[in-house]
Amino acid sequence: MAAFNELSFPSHVGLPFVGDPPKVDGFTELHPGLPLDSWRLEAGYVGGHKFTFDGSGGAHPAAVFRGVKDATRQVLNLAFDVRFDPSFNNNDRVILIMRPQFAPQTNSVNDRRIDIMPVNSAAADGSGGGANANPASGDDLAAYQYRTNRPPRLYEVYRRNPAGSATVWANVTAKVPPLDIKVSSSAPSTTAKNWTVELALPLTNPVFPGVNDPQWVDITDDFGLYVDMIRLCSTPGCVGPQIGGFFSTQFSWPFDPANPTAAIITDPPSGAVPPTNWDVPATTLGQAHILEPGEANPARGVKFKDEYLGIGVLDGTLVGGTLDLRTIGTNNQLVARLINDHPTNAANQVTAEFRIADFGLGPYAFNSLWRRTPSNANPATAPAPVPAGGLSTVDITSTWTVTKADQDRYGPIWSDQCLWVELSSTAAAQFAESSVRRNLFVRTASEARQKATISGELPTKPADGSDSHDYWVHSMYMRLQPPGESSPPDDGEGSPPDEGPIISARLMAEGGDEGGERVNVFDYLNPNPLLTGALVMQDRPAATWLWVNVGYWRTTKTLTVGGVKHAVWLNAGNFAAVVQHPLEPDQSPDDVDMRADLVGAGVERTGGHGVVFRVPHKGKKELASRIRAGTPREIEEAPGYTTLLAKHSRKVIHQARVA
Repeated sequence: MAAFNELSFPSHVGLPFVGDPPKVDGFTELHPGLPLDSWRLEAGYVGGHKFTFDGSGGAHPAAVFRGVKDATRQVLNLAFDVRFDPSFNNNDRVILIMRPQFAPQTNSVNDRRIDIMPVNSAAADGSGGGANANPASGDDLAAYQYRTNRPPRLYEVYRRNPAGSATVWANVTAKVPPLDIKVSSSAPSTTAKNWTVELALPLTNPVFPGVNDPQWVDITDDFGLYVDMIRLCSTPGCVGPQIGGFFSTQFSWPFDPANPTAAIITDPPSGAVPPTNWDVPATTLGQAHILEPGEANPARGVKFKDEYLGIGVLDGTLVGGTLDLRTIGTNNQLVARLINDHPTNAANQVTAEFRIADFGLGPYAFNSLWRRTPSNANPATAPAPVPAGGLSTVDITSTWTVTKADQDRYGPIWSDQCLWVELSSTAAAQFAESSVRRNLFVRTASEARQKATISGELPTKPADGSDSHDYWVHSMYMRLQPPGESSPPDDGEGSPPDEGPIISARLMAEGGDEGGERVNVFDYLNPNPLLTGALVMQDRPAATWLWVNVGYWRTTKTLTVGGVKHAVWLNAGNFAAVVQHPLEPDQSPDDVDMRADLVGAGVERTGGHGVVFRVPHKGKKELASRIRAGTPREIEEAPGYTTLLAKHSRKVIHQARVA
């Protein structure tokens, strides 16, 4: 799989009657854990670039980078969303490096760098933190520590010094006009923080009419770009594993799945350096195109119809998310449904390769871990060229005929797999989207079990020189509740001593009764979308939870900030379950609770905020999850997950996966 190193920023188009560019206010989409009525329409990024860091599985991307060109001004609107941050930190930051022209790929005094420090560290007692407290905004929600439309804690602008200078970058913040940057942050539980940064990046000098400053530069329509979202977890208030240093993680672009540490910022072999010497190799920058109104879009071409919903299993003429392996001889038609929105260029000899991976954790996107499906004609070829114009679709299909071997392999696992389809061509074809993945629900004849496979197929040997890698899984669960409840989120306290990690939060969502008709709570999460794929439905009231587990593996790298060394861990994706517990006639959702933990040999809790364990290099490890739901007394009395199911067979715990 090729590296992600080229993107386009088309001019904004908005939606009918909502045609403005993005509003720079720190809002792009709903933070996980916030009530749905805090969502508001942001149509400015429609049709723009978006890159998601959602790993090998994914209930919700851990980070998102998006952007679009303002069609009315020489401004690039950029946004950076970070989810499930263990803690707020003064040194959390977004780093941008821009080269006015992509070629030649050499360092230049015209290179510019912007560092944005969005949030404040929490107090020593764990309270506070996040975006600046003042000025207050009308969209704030005190119960969720949701602060919106704030200036960042700090931002700095740098220009590259000539070669041979004592420092790589010179701070010129005071010499450029103020940048338009806004931040939002939220802490719906003590275990997960969210923050968003929005920036209006000037593309020309003068930046503003009548202001001409030599410290800024003109950015051309074909420029070099580097992005890094850095999360740090330092004392006080760090809930991440302190193995090899305090916890940190990075989400960088360009991104190479085969070499995920290639573009991150780390301490050099000589030791820690100040931020003014932080840099990446000259050839690391990706190629970014800016597209003016009416200009041909190099990002147009072959793509999946409706993104991840364009792959799956054919159900009549619909593309579904269920693979049926219950009966030997059953034919499942795997499909990739494509369109081509290039105005003139038809795509020839397009092929689709179907791969499947175990539900669990990455590492992110490594080809070798995604086995080709045992279906005929894989890769499969389009029956005809994919026509230009975007008016018709073409299905590439491959038939998976169920065998006993398939049942033996997929029967013992939980009913979740991830499907990944990659497109290619041996002839003329231009791809706007060359691969996409979705979660795939697998029906088997055996009982559904809860098991997650953690991969040790990493590109480097373990950080400590041993034969096993350190993994951390940050566990959270969020309760979905009907409207009308205004109580603040749970306090996120950990599990009792005899349990696994229990990390609570509250996710308010619409549901309940509307005009006498039962409304499915999941329907109202689509604006995010927080959940995707086929979800279990209930025919009577139920308490519903989303259980999310975000995984990280420790690299051999460190990053020292403010004299504190942080081990660099990279995101390995996440896995999740939706759990529904039917209510008795006299019960409300507040009468029941859910507890969940991950268990396995060598699995240890980290202060109630997740588990740490080791995975053999080039090997794998399987974790089992134990979920309990019911009244507090029922949960306390139940000795185990299996016993609970037997004792309360009429209170079946329904589960579905989220992709």
